[in-house]
Formats: sequence, structure tokens, C-alpha cells
Amino acid sequence: MRLLPVLCAAGLLFACNGKSAQAPTERAQLRSLEWLLGKWDMSAAGRPAEAGKRQVEEWRRQNDSSFTGRSYLLADGSTDTTFFESVTLKQGAAGLQYIVHVADQNSGQPVTFTRIDSGSTVYTFANPTHDNPQRIGYRKVSADSALATVEGRSAMGVPRVIEISLRRMR
Repeated sequence: MRLLPVLCAAGLLFACNGKSAQAPTERAQLRSLEWLLGKWDMSAAGRPAEAGKRQVEEWRRQNDSSFTGRSYLLADGSTDTTFFESVTLKQGAAGLQYIVHVADQNSGQPVTFTRIDSGSTVYTFANPTHDNPQRIGYRKVSADSALATVEGRSAMGVPRVIEISLRRMR
């Protein structure tokens, strides 16, 4: 009779160890994007913003399997903001996903883009069924700069690529 509780405890311990060994591997893609955490000035390198404002993208760790981001306009010399969009970078069984929510677009529903590359320096997410954009990408240039790429089609159906230089804010 004493053997049954010991076997059950050993079974639970073995099962837990098996899951914890897999979890870091599943989250490796998200961990490789930790350089993105923090605030980024998107007004750098000629990206126009409204007069007296700059566009900011900010990323935070939500938990061990997701980051949250948001993009907004920041009034110069102030903390007043105008919200643009919120994003969740989520690592799960389906891979790394980039989930965007813009209140006045897509009937208020989030749009999911799934990572399509396997590199370690460029991260490209795609949703070929979305009207615009179909691809969103990030590339680390240095510790304090990155390049974001947004690919889609114009209203006339012409392919277009927008590159956005990001500079880390201190």
C-alpha cells in the first residue's frame, strides 16, 4: 500500500520535469526578441509625425510566453498620448504570433500574424488573408536601433513596403 503513493509522487515529478524541459524550447523564439523590450522612437530618420509630437512604440514583458506592445503619439515635453494600436507577441503551440488590435479597424477585432521565417536576426510575421498589411517585420540593427517593415498593397492593389527606423529612447 505504501508503494502506491510513492509511485504516484514519482509519476507527478517525472511529468512536471518533462513539461518544464519543453517549455524553454517553446519560448526560445520569444526570448530571442527580448532586445525589443523598451521604448522606441519611430519619428527617427525622417518618419513624419504630427507637428509637436513623436510616434512611440513601447514593448513590455507580460509573462514568460508573451510581450505586449503599444504604439502612440507623444506630445513633445508632455506625457499626453494619442493611442494608435496595441500588440501582443505570443509564443505558443502554433509558433510565435503577432496579434494587433486597432479599435477603429477590422470591426474592432484583433488580427493575427504568424512568424514565417526561422532566422535569428529578422522576425517576419504574415497574414496573407488580411487586406493590409500582409507582413510585418523587425530587424535588430544595433542595441539602440532597429528597422520595422510593413508590407502590403495600396488601395489600387500596388505592392508597397514601408520601412520604419526605430531608435531606443532613454
